[in-house]
Amino acid sequence: MKQTPNCPSSRPRVWSFRIDGPLLGYRASMARAHDPRYKAYKRLIRLTANVCGVPDTLSTNSRVTVIVNIFWKRRARIDNKNVRGAIEDALWTQDRRILEGYDVAHEHNGIEYATVAVQIREGTDAKNDTRPAP
Repeated sequence: MKQTPNCPSSRPRVWSFRIDGPLLGYRASMARAHDPRYKAYKRLIRLTANVCGVPDTLSTNSRVTVIVNIFWKRRARIDNKNVRGAIEDALWTQDRRILEGYDVAHEHNGIEYATVAVQIREGTDAKNDTRPAP
């Protein structure tokens, strides 16, 4: 019986980290893109991701999933998809390989922050994964 090697590149890699508030939302406007506060927010997220080892570029055969849990001090101030969008925007400039994204908000926690989990599948595992997005 022939044994297939257990290649690390075919297994999903997972990273997780926390972003302390105040959280910002993504807006696809030029005014927002040049906002110094938004630029600093993106730099902070990318720096945190770098410390955790999240790659700063994605290969063309990657399949990326981003999961964001948003914790609000009181009630939600920003749409979930906009918080996740700002995080994805900060993580990668070329983010077309993010094929799945999930976000959940938790209100009335007394503190504002987000936890982020990034899963990257590469190689044959990513190509053969044909599960439809939910």
